Order: sequence, then structure tokens, then C-alpha cells
Amino acid sequence: MVKKTQEQELKDIPAAGLGAEEVDAWLRDHPDFFVQRKELLERLRLPASQSRHPVSLLEHRSNQLRERSLSIQAQLDDLLDAARANDQLFAKTQHLVLDLMSTRELSGLAMLIKERMENDFQSSATELLLFSEWPWLRPGEVRLASRAEVARTSPAALSDDHKPLYGVLRDEERSFLFGATESLIGSAAVLPLGDKDSSWGLLSIANADPHYFHTNINDLFIDFIRRVVGRLLRRHLREASTVTGLPPRPA
Repeated sequence: MVKKTQEQELKDIPAAGLGAEEVDAWLRDHPDFFVQRKELLERLRLPASQSRHPVSLLEHRSNQLRERSLSIQAQLDDLLDAARANDQLFAKTQHLVLDLMSTRELSGLAMLIKERMENDFQSSATELLLFSEWPWLRPGEVRLASRAEVARTSPAALSDDHKPLYGVLRDEERSFLFGATESLIGSAAVLPLGDKDSSWGLLSIANADPHYFHTNINDLFIDFIRRVVGRLLRRHLREASTVTGLPPRPA
């Protein structure tokens, strides 16, 4: 069977009743129709989005490609900005972890965490709180509170799944976790330290922006810092237990 040319197919289309849908369907079946008809392309006109005057189909297509190129470039710029921000965040996290590993006292660990989080990570307030059930912890060395007190004021921080709490805190929670700095708290990350079997306390990190910490936040670096601090706390607590001769866990 001999295949018909485009000209033959066009002659077969009845002139009467030829509508936009038929033209649309035929052009979709013959996407190369305009290849040999460039002068026709130049005569076609489309309404311009940014001008009162119509533009040719070629110019319209050129504008579309230019806009798409600008959109792709903007996406690439966003990706590069995110990559640079992650590189900076990684470097700051690396320095923090190395310095934390060098601390020799529990009070020094608490002070360093607070200083670095507020200076390097734009935290508006940072508080380390340990459970007061450990018999050899000295008042004033770090902030202490009983599990019962934490459960009463911030029960979500002691969830069974031992997961961090992100978002806007209630007034009572802000006052308990951050004390005198509660006015600086827009949103917060409340991080349980340790694990389900050995929970040492909480690390609370705040930001003045109420939308900064939220349930869908990418917490890769935050969770890493939480795990590192938990491991270092375990080391400090075991060393203190050895020095005092008291058990590493409460009776």
C-alpha cells in the first residue's frame, strides 16, 4: 500500500466542516508539517504575554525556551546555594563535635554546647538539662530536673519513641525548658539524650522564628549533634561514677 503524502492527505480533508479540532488532530499526527514551510511559520501570529502586539510562532517558541532556561538556571542556583549552606553547616558541625570530644568536665561540655549553638548555629537560646536522679551530679554543675517534673511540664519531650520534638512550645514548656530566655523562643527543637534504656536528659535549641523548627524539618545535622552529645554524656557520667564510686545508674 502506497503511503499518501501530506499534500494528498490535505486534499482528502473535506473543506466543509473543517474545524479547530480536526486541524489540531492532523497537526499532531504530522509534527513535521512546518519543516518545509518556514515562511508560513513566520506569518503565524500569537498573542504576546508581555506585549500588546502579537508575535510570530518562532518568536513565541524562542520566548518559551528562554523562560524555561531562566527557570532551570534559577533551580540550579537554588541547588548550589543549598549545597554551599550544607558545606558550611557540615564544617561547623565538625568543629563543634571535635571540640566537644576534647572537654574534660560536664560543666565545660554544657557551656561549650550553649556557646557554639548560639554563636555558630544562630540559636536564640540553648539549654542542656539532665535528670536529677544521678546521685553524683552536683547542683550548679549543670541544670537538673526530675523526670516527674519534665513529664508534668513537657510530656511530649518524654515520648515512648524517644524522638525529638520540633515546633512551637506552650508557654509553660518555654518557661521550664529555657527559663529567663523564654522571650527569645519562637520555635524549638527538644532533643532527648541517650536512648530508651539510658535517657540522660534533654538538649533544647530555640530559634526566634516561630516557623524555623517544624515537624517536617530536615534534621540530619541536628540529630547527629544529638547523638554525639548523648554519647559524650554517657562517657562523662561513667567517668564521674568511677571517680565517686557511686553506681553509673540510679538505684
